Amino acid sequence: MAEKSAEANAFKLARAKSKATSRTVKLILFVQGGFALVMATVMTAILVFLFHLNAPLAFLGSLVGIFAITLTRTSVKTIWQSNFAFCCQEEGLWNKAEELATVGIGDEIEQILAGRQPQTEGHELPMKVSQLQVMAIRKGDLKTAVKFSEYLYRNSADDRHNRAYQSSSLACNYIELGNYTRGFELLGANLDSLEASGRTGTPAYISTLLGAIQGSIDLERIQDAEKYLERLHKAIETSRSGISTNKTDIWIKQTLATKSIDDAFASYFSARIKLLKNDPEAELELKQAFEIVKDPAIQRVLTLLYPELLTFHSQLMVKKKEYDKAEKLAQQALEYYENKTQNRGTDYVKARRALAYAQIKKGTDTKSELEECLETMRNLVYEPHPHIALSLFQVGEAYLNVDETKAREYLERSLDMRRRLLPEGSPSIRETEDMLAKVPNQLVVELAPEKQTGV
Repeated sequence: MAEKSAEANAFKLARAKSKATSRTVKLILFVQGGFALVMATVMTAILVFLFHLNAPLAFLGSLVGIFAITLTRTSVKTIWQSNFAFCCQEEGLWNKAEELATVGIGDEIEQILAGRQPQTEGHELPMKVSQLQVMAIRKGDLKTAVKFSEYLYRNSADDRHNRAYQSSSLACNYIELGNYTRGFELLGANLDSLEASGRTGTPAYISTLLGAIQGSIDLERIQDAEKYLERLHKAIETSRSGISTNKTDIWIKQTLATKSIDDAFASYFSARIKLLKNDPEAELELKQAFEIVKDPAIQRVLTLLYPELLTFHSQLMVKKKEYDKAEKLAQQALEYYENKTQNRGTDYVKARRALAYAQIKKGTDTKSELEECLETMRNLVYEPHPHIALSLFQVGEAYLNVDETKAREYLERSLDMRRRLLPEGSPSIRETEDMLAKVPNQLVVELAPEKQTGV
């Protein structure tokens, strides 16, 4: 069995190397080739006009020469190693990916995680830290991911190519952790900056909008979420026809060449908004997202979206009181996380919680599992947080017919947290108030003190 596993890993490693080489060649040709083509055309015009050279030969010579010059300025090894690390992640070779990303920068990583600026920095450090950030996100370790994001953001102040991406990444990590104030500040500033520079169809703009939609849905700001979603659809259309001259935009577009990825997120978020509004078309939107994400090529890039769709589908089935389906979907999500990813973060906990909650609805006692999910979630995000409020609500509901005192305690804590986070009259606040109304009022009988008599 061990031999078969070693053979499988060797095959995956070879495939990762092959894909990394292919991507590197395509990327260099795509990014540097465009520049070389423009410059070769200019040089050809000059050579033909001044020296009356043969135009085709002048063009060919100029193209080869300029491409060679630009190639010498490009760190091919660094680009290949970066692609190799990402390909290893896609193949599930997590240890190898982490080895590639951390080699030679152990001290620098310790300093970054401690919140300090590394004393020595090479040109490869930001790229490797970026890889480590992605790995931390895929593992669900958002607090570590934020440390890497903050370093990359601080060091991109003078980088006009990457600044928007580092800002968006940090903002989205803040949103996931529950630092909504700072997250939305960064998202808003990033959108304004990208619009001012004409980059509304770029991956940076789209990812920023996705973060804004995610945060708005978490906080049940339905109108804001709908406005951001409308802007997202326009940005997706612009991205299909627009051409950016920003090097990082070109790089990202070439790396994530699957155009359907943005559509998958748009359908998924549309489904979540519709569920908040009790719109029956929520399931239809979700099916559209599933149709896109079932493509294995997309799943290799978006390793965490497919199980997240399964978890959300489970929640949708609970709303429809189809508890058997809800349990089956949550189980599928959990198995996906455990067998195909290293994620043990909030997404994984949400899948565990969805399974336990569906089982509670079916009459199975899973209070202990829900309580464990609550405590785990507390360690993963900042309080107050919608995920913690939901866990409190579900634990309270689980105790409803078992221990009225505990049920009321958890539900009141959930309601307090939701009132601090969500707008007045939001669906979750109404849900918690309705559940609290089902808890019998505790009657406190005060006994009159005994009458004192003299001796």
